[in-house]
Amino acid sequence: MDSTIGPYRVLGALGSGAAGQVFRVQDAVGRELALKLLGATQSTQRFEREGEVTATLKHPGIVRVHGQGFHGDRPYLVYELVAGRDLEACFGELSREQLLRITHEVAEALGHAHAQGVVHRDVKPANVLIDASGRARLADFGMAQAAGLERLTRSGALVGTPHYMAPEQAGAVRAAYGPPTDVWALGVLLYRVLTGATPFVGDSMVQLMARIASQPVRDPRKHDPSLPPGLVEVCLRALQKPPADRYPDGDAFAADLGRALRGESVVGRAGIPRRSPALLVGVGLGGLAVCAALAWAVWPKDATPPAQPPPPPVAEPPPPAPPPLDTADLVAELRAVCETLDRGRIPAARVQFERLSARLANPSLLRAQTLELLADLDDPQALEARWPLLEWLAACAPPRPTEVGSAAQRVAHLGVQLVQQDLEAEREGLRMTPRDDFSPVRERLETLAACELRLDDRRLGEAVLDPLCYEWVIGLQATEDYWWILLAATRLDFVLDGSHYEPEGNQTPEQRARPWGTQPEDPWQRFLELRIVQHETTPTRVTNQGVLQALADPRAFAGRPWRVGPHQWASAAAQLSHTKLGRGWGDPGEARALLERATQLDPQSPYAHHYLAVLLDGQGEPALARAANDRALACYEALYTDRDALRRSVLARILELRIELCDPQRERELALRAFSRMRPVSPDRSAKLLERCPWLAE
Repeated sequence: MDSTIGPYRVLGALGSGAAGQVFRVQDAVGRELALKLLGATQSTQRFEREGEVTATLKHPGIVRVHGQGFHGDRPYLVYELVAGRDLEACFGELSREQLLRITHEVAEALGHAHAQGVVHRDVKPANVLIDASGRARLADFGMAQAAGLERLTRSGALVGTPHYMAPEQAGAVRAAYGPPTDVWALGVLLYRVLTGATPFVGDSMVQLMARIASQPVRDPRKHDPSLPPGLVEVCLRALQKPPADRYPDGDAFAADLGRALRGESVVGRAGIPRRSPALLVGVGLGGLAVCAALAWAVWPKDATPPAQPPPPPVAEPPPPAPPPLDTADLVAELRAVCETLDRGRIPAARVQFERLSARLANPSLLRAQTLELLADLDDPQALEARWPLLEWLAACAPPRPTEVGSAAQRVAHLGVQLVQQDLEAEREGLRMTPRDDFSPVRERLETLAACELRLDDRRLGEAVLDPLCYEWVIGLQATEDYWWILLAATRLDFVLDGSHYEPEGNQTPEQRARPWGTQPEDPWQRFLELRIVQHETTPTRVTNQGVLQALADPRAFAGRPWRVGPHQWASAAAQLSHTKLGRGWGDPGEARALLERATQLDPQSPYAHHYLAVLLDGQGEPALARAANDRALACYEALYTDRDALRRSVLARILELRIELCDPQRERELALRAFSRMRPVSPDRSAKLLERCPWLAE
């Protein structure tokens, strides 16, 4: 078929099988271009993304888009024609020097894309075109991730080409995608240039993904001991598992690779410049000088002394420190960081933030002003655009006792609301969702916890945690994700009760094992471990004493300052008091003091009020017991409904105690109404109560 689209003549067959093919076209002055035709709806969306992303990138190392449109119902892109072959096709024909130069050119092109907020996510030799002059040209931004563009892949979907996927791509951890994801692919490309092989292989996709995620990278020098150390260091840093340990973007990778190619010092894996041979020689000569000086100090007295001691060295003055920032300047600098983030330039914003942090002697001031700035946002979606600020804040601010100020609470509320929205968006497909889909939830909660934030909204915390703790949902999660989510929830002061513990179902004990083991060092892990152990079938005096010690004297428990949040404190104290009394351990006076303190810290807790009522009833104070139990019922009704599957048992216990505290003669009608409400909530408990109180049969 011979067809004309605008001023361009298309040569080729346009049929159902033409989707994705590239056709040569030529305009009136003889300029050659490429026409890419795509067919299906999903391809159309990808095509539109590719056109929108690539049109914003103006760099000699990136294939340019000249135009786009539709021919009938088929979209097309008019690309600059690159006469030549892709890198994969000519990889074996090029020398190592040529391949290293090409890798450097690809890194520079990616650095430009990263500076514009674009992450390619599918860097591989097949997407690198080599033009007639031998220069590399990066193409195919159809899978790119850019600020302001709708996400085409659902959470948890694998994006990229297997051998060049970063660990976060292999695990489908979407929240971790960023410029370091492309840096990993550059590292794989460099590894292949140096060794002739990719760093990871597997007999199946599953095996390959598992090795990328967990297996250490084999040192390239195992393939070729003669490889230059600088190139090896650049390669190994790019292939670090945590994204934060890699080069932050393509520019940083290109800069270090350029230094290695010139024989200069490189940053490498440790983040410390590697010394050049000339510098090492200088250090060696300096060492000889020191040895000579020491030898002179112990020279015999009759030896010839030096004619004149050398003059003492003059110390160079330290470089002038940058001027201190006042609060107004700090706020202005932070707003500039936010503006850079709003433009999608995350690496540039990170550099701004780190420089700002380095100029401040007091990290608390940076923390306070950052939280104040984020607290002014209107909704969770606005926080999502500036989420990197929280990640950087957690990295630069040391752990400290949590603020209870309104700004910190507001940011915690917005952050947990964002997690709730993510869960609601995925809820329709939860039964078919891969396990790794829960890792973005884990990462968001861990970031908030690392910022030492606390949530003061009990109901919001339960709305996030409850859906993750249904038995069938636990089975969908990676066990490690489940436990880390619970740990972050503990630090954020979510309420944990008996529904939020040991994963049940058909999991083996090994699958249920906590990732931190049974004797963790971290105080939060130790506290959660003790709470879990206490709620198993055989709690002991030792575990109960450990929980009590954590509540009473955190410094003695952990060896360093930490603080349990009020909701978490009240929840643990209520369960501890109930267990101790139920098994006949401890002093009732001590339990009463704990429960009264719990009701003060968390006045909304139906558990604390109910267990206090049980204790008061056992001590012969029915009037006080009834008042406490009525408060428990009021708290329950303010938070939950009778259909709340996770908490129906506590409602049944509250109603049962209310009936038992009623006088059968004067309050028969009140008791009967409570029993009528209790029967559908807990038939078994109702039947046992009816045996003790036959008059309820009325």
